[in-house]
Amino acid sequence: MPDRDTLAIIAEQFGHAFAPLSEAVETPEDLQSFMKELGWDVTNIPLVSALTTIVNQIIAIVETGEVDMAKVVELLEKIKSLITEINNLKNAADSSFQMILGTATELKNDLPAQLVQYLLVEYFMNNQPKVGSVLQLFGIIRLVEKEKTASRPAYTRRELHFEAIPQLFTDPLKLLKDLYGWATPTVNRELIYEKLTDIFEAFDIKSTLQQIPEDVATKVNGFPTTQTTDRRALRMKIFDEKYGNLELGAGVDIYINPANGGTLPGLSLMPYAKQKFETDIPLNEDFSLKIETALNMEHGVAVILRPAEMPVLMSDLAGAGSIGGIEAKVALGLKYAKPEGAKTIVIGAPDASRYEFESAAIAIAAKLNRTGSKDVGFEFDLKGSKIVIKPAPGESDGFLAKLLPPEGIIMAFELGFGFSIESGFYFKGSSGLEITLPAHLQLGPIEINNTTLGIHPADNIIPIAISVGVKAALGPIVATVDGIGIIAKFSFPPERNGNLGPVNFELAFKPPTMVGLSIDAGIVKGGGFLLFDQDKGEYAGGLELMIQDTIQVAAIGIINTKFPDGTKGFSMLIILSVQFSPGIALGMGFFLNGLGGMLGINRTINVEALREGVSNNALDSILFPEDIVANINTLLPQLRSIFPVKKDQFFIGLMAKITWGVPTLVSVEFGIAMEFTNPVRLAIMGVLKVVLPTEEAAILKLQVNFLGIIDFTNGYLSFDASIVNSRILTFTLEGDMALRLNWGKNKGFLLSVGGFHPAFTPPAELNVPKMKRLSLTIFSDNPLLRISTYFAVTSNSVQFGAKLELKFEAGPFSIEGHLGFDVLFQFSPFKFIASIYAGIAVKCGGSTLFSIDLEFNLSGPTPWNANGTASFSILFITIKVRFNVTWGEEQNVIEPPIPVIPKLLEALNASTNWTAEIPSNKFNLVSLKDLVPAAGEVILQSFGALKISQTILPLNIDVNRFGNHQSIDLKLARITKLTVGSQVIPTAEVRDSFAPSAYKTMKDDEKLAAPSYTKEVSGVTISDNTLRCTYGLNRTLAYDCTVSDFDPFPAPLLLFRPFGLKLFRAFVKGGDIGRSALSIKSRENAFRKEGAVLMDEESYTIMNNGSLTAHGGTFRKGSKAEAEAALNEIIRTNPKLKKKLSVTPSYQLETA
Repeated sequence: MPDRDTLAIIAEQFGHAFAPLSEAVETPEDLQSFMKELGWDVTNIPLVSALTTIVNQIIAIVETGEVDMAKVVELLEKIKSLITEINNLKNAADSSFQMILGTATELKNDLPAQLVQYLLVEYFMNNQPKVGSVLQLFGIIRLVEKEKTASRPAYTRRELHFEAIPQLFTDPLKLLKDLYGWATPTVNRELIYEKLTDIFEAFDIKSTLQQIPEDVATKVNGFPTTQTTDRRALRMKIFDEKYGNLELGAGVDIYINPANGGTLPGLSLMPYAKQKFETDIPLNEDFSLKIETALNMEHGVAVILRPAEMPVLMSDLAGAGSIGGIEAKVALGLKYAKPEGAKTIVIGAPDASRYEFESAAIAIAAKLNRTGSKDVGFEFDLKGSKIVIKPAPGESDGFLAKLLPPEGIIMAFELGFGFSIESGFYFKGSSGLEITLPAHLQLGPIEINNTTLGIHPADNIIPIAISVGVKAALGPIVATVDGIGIIAKFSFPPERNGNLGPVNFELAFKPPTMVGLSIDAGIVKGGGFLLFDQDKGEYAGGLELMIQDTIQVAAIGIINTKFPDGTKGFSMLIILSVQFSPGIALGMGFFLNGLGGMLGINRTINVEALREGVSNNALDSILFPEDIVANINTLLPQLRSIFPVKKDQFFIGLMAKITWGVPTLVSVEFGIAMEFTNPVRLAIMGVLKVVLPTEEAAILKLQVNFLGIIDFTNGYLSFDASIVNSRILTFTLEGDMALRLNWGKNKGFLLSVGGFHPAFTPPAELNVPKMKRLSLTIFSDNPLLRISTYFAVTSNSVQFGAKLELKFEAGPFSIEGHLGFDVLFQFSPFKFIASIYAGIAVKCGGSTLFSIDLEFNLSGPTPWNANGTASFSILFITIKVRFNVTWGEEQNVIEPPIPVIPKLLEALNASTNWTAEIPSNKFNLVSLKDLVPAAGEVILQSFGALKISQTILPLNIDVNRFGNHQSIDLKLARITKLTVGSQVIPTAEVRDSFAPSAYKTMKDDEKLAAPSYTKEVSGVTISDNTLRCTYGLNRTLAYDCTVSDFDPFPAPLLLFRPFGLKLFRAFVKGGDIGRSALSIKSRENAFRKEGAVLMDEESYTIMNNGSLTAHGGTFRKGSKAEAEAALNEIIRTNPKLKKKLSVTPSYQLETA
């Protein structure tokens, strides 16, 4: 039997589907009976009878034998003509439908679509029962009982819902919910049993409906069985035979669990087997049944599935019962194969591009392993899979004709896909419905690198694409082609006028998505690529050329025509660079070896991804990229991640490469990029490399990647650096550095080289990534010897630490040792506390034979204190000793206390701390001349406010420190009133950021846990409606006016043309109006999503520990420091309340 084209097979089957229409109109009685099946009481419809001409032509083509490609076009045209004539019934005159009970309009509108659906459903149910039953199960075929009406008799309506096919891939749970009420309290168990029975019958599998035992029902349901409990289960008998006195049987009981309280109904699969066995049973010429069980289920097991819950595997249903603790797999499946090794073509034609397989197997499996992982689902394996890439005559161009061999590209592999509760739909070896299979198949000058199979249903279209990546050598040129293959699209037009009736099937050669070329022609070396992703609307290209080993040019660009939300738009990224050797001398041994630039339109800088690129060395490939074609699969994802698409965001940057020494000893590649419009920030990135004495014989090889960000909009500065690919002699060197300074809303500061104290967590708003210790690896394998250290400064603490690690293995024996410390410092009085740990162990395999461990805290100096434990272990015996030793005289070196009130008054009287502000709801709409006030004066806007604020000491709370000093004259400061002349002016509090350790004594653990800065009262403000002026002061308005009659009027630019509103708005954003405070505020309000919540500073209150309610004192809520100060005052007044009150966040006591 010769293999045939997929389209020919489908067309032939559709032809068979329409054949019954010819028999239905042979006699008036046949037509009347046929129309009653459709729900119409009619004796004659001439237009329907006229369809038999086209139907008979279709039958004549089909009955000639198997439809070959020569007749496919004719058959498809006839089927399309038939569908068109059926659809034209709705346009016929009413006089053509007189012999009916009902209105002609109703019949014309309903009959065309109903007729096509009826014929296809009948074909599937009668001629392809296996396919029909599966389509029924998933709601693609639906039989709907219609009651009798005044115009139509009762009938069963056959419906085809092709729109459910994409939903089966994209949202199968919603489909099951709509069909059977799955994931609802009212699941339709009767309908589920009915559809499953139809499938079993279609596949010649016996099934019966029977009661499960009461004790089993109790176990799987999770509640006692009563008389009203539905215990009916559908038993699928896969195998049921008798051999003398021996009975062998296997199958699955399918039971719908009822709802239990708040638990939704579920599904229990209870495989049973009377013996352990494995067999392969032929069912017919093409199918055989494969049964395998690795579990003796004497008492039965069950896999219980409930919506939104993990699968549960329960064993010993009839006994005491157990969940988990076993390892088992139960699998039931079917195998399909054509006789004599014939191939099955899924997509394509025998003499062109195609996908084929030898055999197929489907299995339903439940698994449980010892780690507690449980899953259930099915898997479908295609054995002997083969992809042939061979364009049909006329489909390939000259380039592809030279690239592909005459017999095409043939690649064999095994393919499997499945569905599980944990993973959903997937390809084996992939997590979704696209899989790339490595090939590395060499066919003469052609190398096949990979094969990609993808299914991406969307918008009633199911595209199935099979493509390969190919590399070929053509003389001095090496070509790389990716994404070349075949694509099949199944769509379901709403008018049901596809080339296969209600289905439209397209099969075409898939042009490549990427083409790369590299050339080595002596004088010119290099390459480039072009890439196109139609679904994403993305174009990408790159070029790299080396001319006479002197000038190297590189360029890479990405253009997107769709934004991430799917809307149409434009976005572009371009990176250009040129390198030259020898470089341009700059003097003092420095040379300019490269220049470049970058441009992003509707693109932003992803700072987090760029920071990650500093540590993983992706930054080195972005600045002055090399080997673009070879590294394209790595380079493009990095560029998309670091410079993603963002509407109305732009950046522009310059790059340079500077070296020092001949040969080069030091080189730095750096780039400076400015991003706008919101946020506005400056990025400085670079790679510093030091090689001594030469690259070939390097004793020192140091590479430091760095990134600096200044965000003017949000008010923060960050600097990150990583040592990568570095060594001293053979000793590996690595580590990270971070600096953060935030002067915006959430103020903060820290500096770290190598990380932080283990007990310290950097504030989340500072965005500090996980940092590597600054480490030197002397030996990296066996033995292992590594030294690491860190140093950090925060607004509250100074941290330092180091660690030495050692490991040596000899056969099964090993020695492991470590020595380290973590230190915190304070400076008034000077003190440190160090957590010191050390240990050494001798092991055999995973068992410890001998070990010594020491852990203690050392604090000092004068006195010194050591407090900790020492332990000694040998085999199973452990001896632990605790110690607490103090020595040395106490000599606290305390900075002398100082007066703080003069410093506070000086700050409050400073003219720079008296500022005029404009309220947040008012804006300057004009630019005013800057007026320079005289000494002691403050110039206010007529509608403005006056703010008096200082940042040396918080107000309204207890303070006991002033930096590293104690206060001699101040414990609490408060502004009680403000007067202008004799008038007392009402004021409001103003808050600013203060470091907690700068004004109060804190323990070490409190320093590590405290935020960098907290908002405390710093002064007062006076609003515009509290100040009154008794008189006005006139000022002379002075301005200059210049008129010139001699300056020529400039001619308009040739490129200047009127432009649309969108372009006008884009230009306006960069002008004075667009950058005004009012415009910025309006845009912020427009960007805020509906229902967005504005977050205020976290507040604290005082709580009664007994009643868990707010304490009814004068203090309501404020900062944590204010709440603690108020609590101290309450306890001083009434000591009995100590331990009865505490400070807690306000939200914990607030009620809705």
